[in-house]
Formats: sequence, C-alpha cells, structure tokens
Amino acid sequence: MRMIFKLILLVFLSISGKAQKHETNYWTRYASGIEFNRLKISSSLEDRVAFDGGQRRSLLANVVLLYKLRKDATIGLGFAHFTTYDDQKNGLSIPELRPFQQFKLKNSSGNFNFDHRLRAEERFKRDTLGTGRLHSYSYTLRMRYRFELTWSLIKKQKQKGHFGVQLKDEIFISAGNIAENYDQNRLYGGFVYQMSKPLGLEVGYMWVNRNQIDAEDQNIDLVRITIRHDIEFE
Repeated sequence: MRMIFKLILLVFLSISGKAQKHETNYWTRYASGIEFNRLKISSSLEDRVAFDGGQRRSLLANVVLLYKLRKDATIGLGFAHFTTYDDQKNGLSIPELRPFQQFKLKNSSGNFNFDHRLRAEERFKRDTLGTGRLHSYSYTLRMRYRFELTWSLIKKQKQKGHFGVQLKDEIFISAGNIAENYDQNRLYGGFVYQMSKPLGLEVGYMWVNRNQIDAEDQNIDLVRITIRHDIEFE
C-alpha cells in the first residue's frame, strides 16, 4: 500500500510541474456482460466527443473473457480496438490494436465495496506521416492500476433499485522505447443506479490528465454516462 501512495504522489508531482492545456468532453458507453458460472464475456463500446464543436475525439470497442478464480478474484484476456481522431492531421483517424491481460480483486466492508484492477496492455498504434497513415505500427507496453470504491446507499449491488456513490482513480504507466513513463491519470466521481436486475446506469464526472511528450500536458473535464447490461446464467 505504501508503494501505491508513493506512485500516486510521484504522478501528481509530475503533473504540477508541466504546462497544461484544457478541454471538455462527454463520453457515452454501452457495456454488456454474459456470465456462465465461472466464465464471463464482457464487451463495451464508448464514444468520446468534445463539447466544443461536437468533434469525435476517439472511439473504443473491446471484449474480454473473464475467469473467476474464486469469489473475490478474476483473471481476464481481452482485445480492444481504439481509434483516435487527430485535429493536427485534419481529423485523421488513427487505429490502435490492444491485446490485454488483467487481474481483478474485490472485497467489501458493510456498505462499502472495493475493487482493484491491474491491467497490462500491448499497444500497436498505426504510424502516420503528415496527414496520411503508414502501413507500420509502433509498439508500447502500458500498465494500468485502478482503485474503485462503491458506497451503497440504497440496497445492495446488482439488486433492483440499488443506488450508490462511486469513486475511482486509475494510473497509467508506459514502458519501452519512450521518453517518459507517466502516461495519464483518471480521477472519477459519480452515481450508480440499478434500474432492473440486468440494467444499470452510471453517471459521473471524470478529470483526466494526459502526458503529451514534447508538448503541453492535456487536462480533460468530462461527463461520462454508462449503460450496463448484464445477463447471468446459473
């Protein structure tokens, strides 16, 4: 735990020491899951758009196969397709392929539920030249650690009518042939509501700080809306 606090402190010190630019976005996501005993297939589609001008910033689709090791721990293998739209290149769409592996640990105390997720991503980003795409890809490895706290105010999680407060923080660290290891940090606060047994709604605010090598860091204030649709087979 002490190492995690040191890592968070290092991230915020690096953020405060650099010039930054600002933007506001809204992210809308549909996330689904089908669970069979110990196996679960999860997928999501997220559209990320700037408030100013309504320009699409990125589009993310992913799928992950999860295996429950025990009640509180799961491992997963997944793949994501990520597309960014670069304003500096006349809105050029730049695809990125991301196979990934993850480990998730959950625990609870009273009305508080804690979720820890560690994910390793192998990122293959399409190279560009000017306003065109090349046939080659650049590779980097990125590690992500996310801590999530859900405070249930009404009923328990996954029960119809459940309402709670959710807080998250996720740190991204890159490795490989790169100038800086710190990639980004995401801090989130919002509400969760279980509309029915399979359908849930999440609405919240997220602050994102992105490290831009050889340029100003980017700060993003955004509203994120998620519809969750989970189906369980006994």
